[in-house]
Amino acid sequence: MYSNELLGKPIFGKELIIENKTTSKLGLNSLDDLIKFKTENNLEVGTYYVGINIYEEIPIHSFGVLETIPIPKNIATVHIHFSKKKEFNYDKGFAVQKYFDGYSHLGFLIVDLPKMKNIIEAEYGDKQLDLVYEFSNTEIIEKLFQEEIIALIWGINPFTYPLYSTNNVEALKPLLGEKFKDEGVFNLKEDIEFFSIIPGYDLKNWHSILKKDYPKIKIYGKGKTVHLSPYALIDSDKSITTTSFLLHRSKEILKEAKPLLNIDLLYDKTVIG
Repeated sequence: MYSNELLGKPIFGKELIIENKTTSKLGLNSLDDLIKFKTENNLEVGTYYVGINIYEEIPIHSFGVLETIPIPKNIATVHIHFSKKKEFNYDKGFAVQKYFDGYSHLGFLIVDLPKMKNIIEAEYGDKQLDLVYEFSNTEIIEKLFQEEIIALIWGINPFTYPLYSTNNVEALKPLLGEKFKDEGVFNLKEDIEFFSIIPGYDLKNWHSILKKDYPKIKIYGKGKTVHLSPYALIDSDKSITTTSFLLHRSKEILKEAKPLLNIDLLYDKTVIG
């Protein structure tokens, strides 16, 4: 699922399974009611229209090992909202992009592909390359980092992961859950707004990368330091249910790139918080 809109229905999934047109009413007439139903909107005592919407997100790609994993790869979201008015306004006044896809252990890249092509061809010419090998055994990845055109995560659990970019990190955090201790931090040129999202499994065939039209994501914020931060939603049994990634810029000073490598995003709760 790919969303290029302000926060609203598309952020929860393109396929709406059930929609309740917010016709129910709920009276919050006591302090106990407020404590029980209090949300980020800071509800006051009174009567509210309540809407319940259920969405499903389906990854763009599902392949190989993902087909054999005996757990759900789609994401179902139940959105409960309270409003004094009968029509609920989804627009929270900030921008967000979202991309939902499946990845192998090789993760994914966020990259300016035309500039990457120029650098690769200057180094190797028009050769077919296995960039998994080249990134692991040569200095080319360091050159791409130095040119401030690439961010990557590598060595993760094969699974499906949402990727968000927003201009209001704090407002989006309730959807993301708890932040992992580690994050990727990179310098990316400020004059580049949109970066291609390339799955790591494509790196084995450089020429095939050049033939594909990859989705792009806008990185919001000010500054050239870009944070690629994993977050996890935890259920009542303290198990990780969903892991997401958040992209945003900051004005922190970063001397060199810090890729996010070899991290357990699904089972190791000690890496969170």
